Amino acid sequence: MTACEVTERLYIHSYQNLGDGEVAGVIERRDALSSRGTDPEEIWANSFAAALLMPAQVVAKLWAGNCSIGEMTDILDVSVTAVGHRVENLGLR
Repeated sequence: MTACEVTERLYIHSYQNLGDGEVAGVIERRDALSSRGTDPEEIWANSFAAALLMPAQVVAKLWAGNCSIGEMTDILDVSVTAVGHRVENLGLR
């Protein structure tokens, strides 16, 4: 399983204020809501996966060095769509 799959399938709701024997996390699977991009938990998971797989400093350095999205895809071993979103979300274009 890739880091992205792990991140999107697992979401830890809260570790605070748990008593003995209480459950600390919940496993969630992709569903119709998650694919819309409006679920706050899915947005959080996607942001976490992006930061893990495409660290901001690395992406910014590659972008500043005139690395194309295609080249970044090969270097970071992620999809073109993922790199495009990351570059956009970091305000690099």
